Amino acid sequence: MPILISKAIKNYLQHLEFDRCYSKHTVLNYGYDLAQFLEYAGSQKVSEMSEITEALVEMWLASRFELGAQPRTVKRSLASMRGLVNYHSALQNGKPVRWDIRGPKVRQTLPNTLSIEEVSAVIEASKSLSLREHAIIELMYGSGLRVSEVVSLKIQDLDFEQSLVRVHGKRNKERLVPIGKLSKEVLCRYLAMRPESKRIGSSPVFLSKFEKALTTRAVQYHIKSLTALTGIPRLHPHLFRHCCASHLLESSGELRMVQELLGHESIVTTQIYTHLDYQHLAKVYDKTHPRSNIKLNN
Repeated sequence: MPILISKAIKNYLQHLEFDRCYSKHTVLNYGYDLAQFLEYAGSQKVSEMSEITEALVEMWLASRFELGAQPRTVKRSLASMRGLVNYHSALQNGKPVRWDIRGPKVRQTLPNTLSIEEVSAVIEASKSLSLREHAIIELMYGSGLRVSEVVSLKIQDLDFEQSLVRVHGKRNKERLVPIGKLSKEVLCRYLAMRPESKRIGSSPVFLSKFEKALTTRAVQYHIKSLTALTGIPRLHPHLFRHCCASHLLESSGELRMVQELLGHESIVTTQIYTHLDYQHLAKVYDKTHPRSNIKLNN
């Protein structure tokens, strides 16, 4: 029985969200890519999954390049299509589809980080916003949490006695991470301001002014506003996760420990921070080694 591409896309996105537990952000991105393909396929008079060919997908990716899409976006588009076609094929005959399409090379960019002094300045400035924002930044920097993980925290996830927090990461994977002394102190002060009815197990840790769970958008907005107070440009929530990883690696050199803290499935993902560590090492060398600034005579 012929399956319409539009129907297959809908089923695939539901599979990603409910079966694979992908984040809403990832599902939205995949949905955007596949909507673009659906539009292109329509322009080529293609409407059924059985009509999708490797050549059609290659032409679509080429058209995305022509419209100005970045290599990283085109590579994700290819991943979205592979996922859709393989999911559909698995339902039909259980066999994956093999394509020889290679995605574009994506230049690896190192994450931006702040110095320890700059992080301290941002944390100090956050106190002028509210105790909530102060607690959020302490937690993101102190425990390396993603903003989505912060806003999904429940009271029952906090274990102040053991100084641990249960984090619900990507695809609902749980991990336990330590809470630093300062983070715990600020969190306790923030929660103490709440009525007891808002401190029960299933209550969100961070509430909006409407006493609903805080959104990632709200956190982004408040952190961005700290740029005006500190003079530090391009502040965003994920920056504090990067800083946590980079500063921990600088001081300990324990790559596996940082991997566990961040919840990375592969240590390859964590290794990007070793490049930042080497940059830091090179700067320290240039400043401190007695022969680093000696010029050779010709």
